[in-house]
Amino acid sequence: TREHCSAACDLLLGNLQATFGHLPQLRSRHNQRFSVLAANMSRSSRDAPQRVSLLIRNLPIDCRPEDVRAKFERFGEIRDIYLPKDYYTNRPRGFGFIEYKDSRDAEDALYHLDRSTFMGREISVSCGLQQLSPRSTTRKSGLQTATQQG
Repeated sequence: TREHCSAACDLLLGNLQATFGHLPQLRSRHNQRFSVLAANMSRSSRDAPQRVSLLIRNLPIDCRPEDVRAKFERFGEIRDIYLPKDYYTNRPRGFGFIEYKDSRDAEDALYHLDRSTFMGREISVSCGLQQLSPRSTTRKSGLQTATQQG
């Protein structure tokens, strides 16, 4: 179960910390990867489909969805990219979301791209799980996404 896996991973990380010293970055990456894997393992076939979205922070102001796609699509097929803009100024807000079709691809991108450099800035990538409702799987019509812009 999830609790047993978590306890075993914590024990392993404790042993690594005792051997190699303080490893906060390793623990952080472990927790992010574990949350993706645990969500996939616990999902049954009768549940609503789950998707894995990654939150990307510290994006450059002049960043476009095509730029993000070029950096992230090497890890797998992308379903959606969303870069929010300020309602009043229509300027980018400096963060975005990317959704992969396969959660394993999202896990790989998270592991390889967190704390990496993108267009001259160090980006932060974290995981966000979203449960889809069976009735609606579309975004609000006011939001622009890379797939809708064409």
